[in-house]
Amino acid sequence: MLRRPPRSGSRSATWSQFADRGYARTTLRSIADVANVHPALLHHHFGTKQQLYRAALDLPEDPTEVLDRLLAETPREQFAEALARYVISTWRDPETGPQLRAMTRQNLADPEGTEPSGPTGN
Repeated sequence: MLRRPPRSGSRSATWSQFADRGYARTTLRSIADVANVHPALLHHHFGTKQQLYRAALDLPEDPTEVLDRLLAETPREQFAEALARYVISTWRDPETGPQLRAMTRQNLADPEGTEPSGPTGN
């Protein structure tokens, strides 16, 4: 049986769920419902919710890998500056910046991801 990755609309469905509901309130099932796919398909292609979130952000690198690399390659006294330079370059990047800024706005507005979205709270 040929397995297809979720349609491209799945990325926008995923991103809209995380942006509207926050990370904590978003589930693989809610994303699958909006994308009109089975939750198992998302799990098969992306793994965990965290892996799906990273794929939806489409960041060039996994943030934990960036931190690990910076910690390994940067002298301790230069770590803060190296991290700040990386964050600023990612923030200003035309590809990653808009999503990073949207994610930051969402987290500042609702750090726990618990605020109901929409007028009905759904």
